[in-house]
Amino acid sequence: MKEQANRRLQEKNDLNEERITAQNARSELLLTLLAVASVLVLVLGASFWNNYRVVRRLRLKNQVIRRQSDEIHAKNMELERNNLRLAESIVSEEQKELQLKEIHHRVKNNLQIVNTLLRLQGMHASSMDTADLLEEAQNRIRSMALVHEHMYRSGDLREVDARTFIEVLVGSVLNSFGLEDRIRALVQADRTEFSMDTLVPLSLLINELITNSAKH
Repeated sequence: MKEQANRRLQEKNDLNEERITAQNARSELLLTLLAVASVLVLVLGASFWNNYRVVRRLRLKNQVIRRQSDEIHAKNMELERNNLRLAESIVSEEQKELQLKEIHHRVKNNLQIVNTLLRLQGMHASSMDTADLLEEAQNRIRSMALVHEHMYRSGDLREVDARTFIEVLVGSVLNSFGLEDRIRALVQADRTEFSMDTLVPLSLLINELITNSAKH
């Protein structure tokens, strides 16, 4: 009897030890899973934060570039207005035309310099969005430079033939996309002579239309 009681007690102790061992194993597994989960949360959190900082920096950089482009455009427009007011103060009509030609020539050269700087900046752009913004700014500035070049070469500075200018402008935009051999511009209009006040915004509008068409 005593022997049987001892055996049962031993079996009970063994069973308790197995339960304790199993419980300890489950606890260790749970702790391991919690540790792994904590590490994953930290890694994912760090990755998310890093991506957020990168995106935020890109957005800020794009905003700066867009603002600089707008400032350049505003300064150029103000320069044009000042130059035109200066030219209107010249008494001699012949001197006025010579002065206007010189103004258009200088503005065209200044715009080409700005365009070159934007192109160099675009070569080192940190993202495609930044490069696209710089390319759009280059196209706009190139359009305005073409206006001044056309006015400079024109015999009449008050109104110029827009048909040839538009064909050259469209060809220039298409050339920037490598499409000049596939597409040819043909202008059909009842009136083709416009003043500079009309030609500048018209050139920007045409530039946007052709650029969007070439891209999409």
